[in-house]
Amino acid sequence: MNIIEISYLLSAFIAFESAITVLRLNRRSPVNIIYAVFTLHYALMIVMYSLFLTAPTKEACTVWSRILMPLFVFIPALIVHFCLYLTRNKLLASSPWILPLLYLPPAIISERVSRGHIIIDFIMTPWGWDNVFDRDSVWTLFSVFYALCSILAQIILVVRWHFTTTSELEKKQSRVIMYSFLPGAFSILFCLLFMVAENPLYVTLVSDSMYAYFFTGFILGIRFTIKKYKLMSFNPTIPAAELLTGIREPVFLVTIQGVIIYQNGDAESLMGCSTLHGKKSVLEVFSCTDAIRKEIGNIAAGRAHWGVIDCALLNVNGNQKAYKLHLQGIKNELNELIGFLFIARADPAVRDFQEKFRITDRQVDIISLALSGLSNREIAGRLRLSERTVENHLFNIYNKIGIDNKIELLNTARRHHVIPN
Repeated sequence: MNIIEISYLLSAFIAFESAITVLRLNRRSPVNIIYAVFTLHYALMIVMYSLFLTAPTKEACTVWSRILMPLFVFIPALIVHFCLYLTRNKLLASSPWILPLLYLPPAIISERVSRGHIIIDFIMTPWGWDNVFDRDSVWTLFSVFYALCSILAQIILVVRWHFTTTSELEKKQSRVIMYSFLPGAFSILFCLLFMVAENPLYVTLVSDSMYAYFFTGFILGIRFTIKKYKLMSFNPTIPAAELLTGIREPVFLVTIQGVIIYQNGDAESLMGCSTLHGKKSVLEVFSCTDAIRKEIGNIAAGRAHWGVIDCALLNVNGNQKAYKLHLQGIKNELNELIGFLFIARADPAVRDFQEKFRITDRQVDIISLALSGLSNREIAGRLRLSERTVENHLFNIYNKIGIDNKIELLNTARRHHVIPN
């Protein structure tokens, strides 16, 4: 094995590992997906190139070249596509007009290569086989022009992102990527320039080894930005603990599938840890499942950014209380919906009811349990009170409100949203 083979195989391994790692960070994000496609494509190309270099015969070299060159010519298009997503040009990256501009030229170049219009021969150098390009062919000039335009687009996108973003985090991300990206872009430029070099030794040794080194540097720069500045990452547990602990209301962090991945201390106190234990979906916690599904659908479709639902919540004491459930969509750095923030706020009408009739929180719990059909003894057991204490509370409640029976209590409680209608 010579130095070029070692460099390429090491670069292929780093690219493959980076693709798998980034895809695992967020399998649904287009920027993660296109990065994984690009790096896996690059890793496969590098392996093919190593086999091309070490082919035992010219015939074998020809076979590997025909496999290698289509992989090589699509690299610039994949990088531009990745840069469009990375630099917050999502609409442009998915435009039906842009995609043909990106991928039709390399498809045409690949077809021309297969017909022998660009590569006309192969030559053995001290470092292995290399291509002999037809420098007078219009298709060779077209392929060089296409690659140069791709490099220019990549540089413009990354530099523009760095100087136009207002986010400090994105400034740091773009700075690292820009410094690691520019050498990779220039390595492609050197490869293009050496395509027309007279001495094939320099083509193989200088341009190809630079291609491996600089591309590896670009990939390592991406990995550093992921580790240091959380690029292309969404790790809910760390930011949730920092953000949600300080909110003095019951809060749930939920994925787009409805799975609860975090709840703060107020949520656990309200619901009880034993109540939340084993409940994976937000639909298992709240009774208003149809309304939740509707609001989630509206936010996911972009018809709304937030929603409010009148909902009953079964608290730690086992009684239902009326809450206003506030939903807020959570988006990542590419403005893609990745989850929801649920905040359960007590219905303000309940607080008004308490202030109007001087009803305590304990008495609100007793009203809810009594109207749910429990006997005084069952209420006492649920709240860990004596039966006599429950009777005294109910007597005081009736006197404060000015009612004589449970029917009147039910109507008053519904009118003031103490219990859900």
